Amino acid sequence: MRLIAAVPSLLLAGLVLTGCVAASPSESAPPSATEPPLASVSITPSASTPKSTSTATPEPIETGIVPFPSTGPVKLGLSDAMRSEGGWEEHSFRVPGQNDRMTAMGASISCGTAEVEYRFTNQTGKVTFDVAQSLDSKSSSIVLEFTLTANGKTIETKQIAFDETAQLAVDLTGRSAVILSAKQASRCSDSTTALITSVVVQGS
Repeated sequence: MRLIAAVPSLLLAGLVLTGCVAASPSESAPPSATEPPLASVSITPSASTPKSTSTATPEPIETGIVPFPSTGPVKLGLSDAMRSEGGWEEHSFRVPGQNDRMTAMGASISCGTAEVEYRFTNQTGKVTFDVAQSLDSKSSSIVLEFTLTANGKTIETKQIAFDETAQLAVDLTGRSAVILSAKQASRCSDSTTALITSVVVQGS
């Protein structure tokens, strides 16, 4: 009878022991999960467009070289000239036959000569000069002589009194250098102001 009574006690003790062992964290901890390896990313630098080291060569500035207009006449000024001698200036003057002052090229003429030179590209056409004496010149009794030359050859010469105007023109076929000069027609005396009121180049 004592042996039979002891069996349930042993079974109960065994169950308690088994529960303790199963609950032990040191023995029942699950294996740690293995982390997946990081993916290897290969970064390829983007190809950048290389900067060009070459620079465009600028067109040379041809000071005083007048290209021919393709259409219509073109009025020229003192800044378009290749050179000028004798003190030419461009501003407003009193011109014969004009009520208001007008822009023109003027030079004071006494005993010397004043001239202005234009250079043109070799094409057919013509250039026309309108000349006069300024109404506010120092003297009103002087006759001026204007001479037009092209490539070193005299084309035309005209003399004008104080209250007169004139026009000189030259065909530019085969010619590129044109010079207009002004001086007193007789022995120099008082000064007067020679005017170039207009310079127009016309292509053809």
